[in-house]
Amino acid sequence: MVKIESVDVVVTAYFVDWSYFTSNVKSWLEELPVRKLYFGCSNPNVEYIEELRSYLSQYDKIEFIDQREFKTLGMCLADLMKRVETEFFVFVHADAWLSHHSFLVMEADMEDHVGIVESERVQYKYEDAPPYPTEYAHYYYYSRSFSGYQLFRIKAIKDILEKIEDDYVYRNEDLIFQNACTETGFHYQKSFAMHVHTCSKVSQKWTPQGNELEDPYPITYDMQIKGLVKYCTPTDITKKAWRDAFGIAFSVNKIDLFKFVDDFVMKVNPVWRDAIQETISDLLISIYK
Repeated sequence: MVKIESVDVVVTAYFVDWSYFTSNVKSWLEELPVRKLYFGCSNPNVEYIEELRSYLSQYDKIEFIDQREFKTLGMCLADLMKRVETEFFVFVHADAWLSHHSFLVMEADMEDHVGIVESERVQYKYEDAPPYPTEYAHYYYYSRSFSGYQLFRIKAIKDILEKIEDDYVYRNEDLIFQNACTETGFHYQKSFAMHVHTCSKVSQKWTPQGNELEDPYPITYDMQIKGLVKYCTPTDITKKAWRDAFGIAFSVNKIDLFKFVDDFVMKVNPVWRDAIQETISDLLISIYK
């Protein structure tokens, strides 16, 4: 086990829910040995940006980063993570509240062979009354990663940061960082450190282009299948994630699989061609019969 004296922290958000955001910020500063917290926001509304900047300015350890030049979560994250100066850093969502002593649990799991430690979560919808958890899916037992509150070894994901462009990383960043970590030779570790992950109705409407839609799925899943192909190697985890996202992209967007393979996969990362055929071969007959 390593002893971590201080960490940089990265948080990026398009919006925040003020009904719980202030308590989240307090938990970050109380529970983490923060050297510097980089908070990025890409919301195009100037008044919103300034309100957020003004609130965060009361904390000496928080540096607000205007990220309106970027259109996707991936580029926002890469921009913030490249600013990290500590050997280990924390990536936390704006809607995550950290439980007491949670960092100590994650630190204990950060052994020499580990690249990322993931916190377990309790998830609930803030607008529900009373606000008891509405979902506890035992994320610890899933082989795939879930972002929300993670401790990173910068060495484990440094290479992928140089590759990420402002294109297809959106709600697939957890899988992309997990894949990068294991491809670098480090282990991705689940832990029983806990955080509370709050969902609001507003958050479900945001799209990478900054539009608020009732149904952002068409854009989301189109980006997910492209992001996984471009930035990941085919593994049991990434192939299953790709198949799940493709299923929705097909049903909602009517995406043409063969055109996708010819126009995107073969140009961006051809190694995925056989993986895709293997992964969804049982679906091809029913889709294209």
